[in-house]
Amino acid sequence: MDNSRISSGQIRTKGEEVMSYWKNAAIRAARTFVQGFLGGLAGNLMLGSESEILYAAVIGGLSAAISFLQNAIEDAPNSWGNNIPKG
Repeated sequence: MDNSRISSGQIRTKGEEVMSYWKNAAIRAARTFVQGFLGGLAGNLMLGSESEILYAAVIGGLSAAISFLQNAIEDAPNSWGNNIPKG
């Protein structure tokens, strides 16, 4: 039996595994967006720039996109994505 499909004592189907994979990647990307947005906003407020919100949104969006791609590749439910070291 494939132990990677067992979660808290229950066997998950392949569809549940794929949905969980996309959900986890999206949650991590959303967290990264918030962190990037707040970091960009704080940095711009300290520098006194007038385009704080737009700049912070761009920084948050770019970092979220990179995070989503990285997590999608690293946690892929197939063999080619699982060979990449995490971190």
